[in-house]
Amino acid sequence: MAEGDGCTISPLEVRRKVFHILLGCHFFVLLSFMFQLRWTYLTLLALGLALSFLQEKRPLPIVTGILGRFDRQHEALPGRGIITYFSGVMLVCFIFPEEIALTAILALAFGDPFAYLVGCGVGRVKLPWNRNKTLEGMLGFLGASSLFTIIYSGGFLMIVPCFLASLVETFDLSRWRVLDDNITVALTFGTVMYLISLL
Repeated sequence: MAEGDGCTISPLEVRRKVFHILLGCHFFVLLSFMFQLRWTYLTLLALGLALSFLQEKRPLPIVTGILGRFDRQHEALPGRGIITYFSGVMLVCFIFPEEIALTAILALAFGDPFAYLVGCGVGRVKLPWNRNKTLEGMLGFLGASSLFTIIYSGGFLMIVPCFLASLVETFDLSRWRVLDDNITVALTFGTVMYLISLL
């Protein structure tokens, strides 16, 4: 989503960002109590993918109504945002230890929405590698993700994976049908945190 000059915070994007935070908190809380729920979520992801492909071929009334409230126009795949969000969460849950996965979920839940809200609200300094993103948006991601991951983990070292995840969030992935920042941010954060844990 574009940030900075000419960007307006639309009701659609506010709905998407609030949902992003709430879903991330949902994942975090339930997986904190029972990490084995990841298998249930993996099943839900498979069902969501099936519904998305069905929706693409032949629109389903209830699904169309829900997607109409949250999907951006001309989305490459129906429900792409939630599918990639679930995918990012599932990848960190199955690749990394529980503690790293939960921290990555927090970074994803709060980083992306604040990147958009700050970047769109006050962003002025365009990034040279992606003119649709701003320095302020990147700092919004860094600030929000650092705050929540530091509170959870108790370690200021969280700034390192948060910074690298905020950098990855600025890359233009628009040419990819399924890959987006919900996946790259989660994997970047998890990988960096895992490497730090080995030190």
